[in-house]
Amino acid sequence: MWLELVEVLPEFQRRGYGTRVLRWVVTRASQRGTGTLLQVPRVNEDARRLYLAEGFSPPEKDETHHVLRKAARS
Repeated sequence: MWLELVEVLPEFQRRGYGTRVLRWVVTRASQRGTGTLLQVPRVNEDARRLYLAEGFSPPEKDETHHVLRKAARS
């Protein structure tokens, strides 16, 4: 499953909203038997750290983005 975009307004960041959305998407993908794939701009280190903490693979890089994957749960 491709996670296209998650944006949280600055005044609501670091309250767990993005983490809850991410976990919901990962759960739905796993229920369908698929993993989750996303990309994050290389300048957004906070988001990259969140994805790594949530078990996404270390990123592949292109010129502007990290691409991260998480396999479906068994």
